[in-house]
Amino acid sequence: MSVVAVTILLVALSATVLATRARTFKPPGEGIRFDEAAVTIIARATAHRPVRLIAIKPTGRDLSPGGHAEAPQAHYAEAIFLEVTVARAHRGVYHVHGEHYSGYRILTVTGSSAGRAVAAVLLGIRDVTGHVPSVDFSWPTRGHARHLLRFLLLGVGQVAPATREILRRAEADSARRPKVHVGP
Repeated sequence: MSVVAVTILLVALSATVLATRARTFKPPGEGIRFDEAAVTIIARATAHRPVRLIAIKPTGRDLSPGGHAEAPQAHYAEAIFLEVTVARAHRGVYHVHGEHYSGYRILTVTGSSAGRAVAAVLLGIRDVTGHVPSVDFSWPTRGHARHLLRFLLLGVGQVAPATREILRRAEADSARRPKVHVGP
């Protein structure tokens, strides 16, 4: 392979990585809509305290009678779970749906990237309620180098740092910026 071909290949790869990086951290600007159930969940949560979300991967739910009879664990009783489904083809307004399942309050949203969808929901809650919400993410316990490489090359993974950076770019005032917490 000639030096010119290698140079062209490296330039094309660099341009692809830079374009992916730019899209990953672009603040959400498409708008957001909450359904009636989501508004009710958020309104009840803000009546007594700031909104605390816990970001989770979408899970299947057992909708059969008696399939979800367990009571919520005490340390999750005040939390609202946020499920983000990633659909690369998603464009336009984020639609947030609320539901109750097995005693838990869950908001679901679909977006082109998890970080941008979480940031849009947090900013939307702040704008609707006037309260600055926070979100908790779990941190992977293994494979940090692999996750970092996927993030740098493909723009996937590392949702917590991406969400924080998107929020930083979208809201300059740190007092109005939703908070991102990361833990095991």
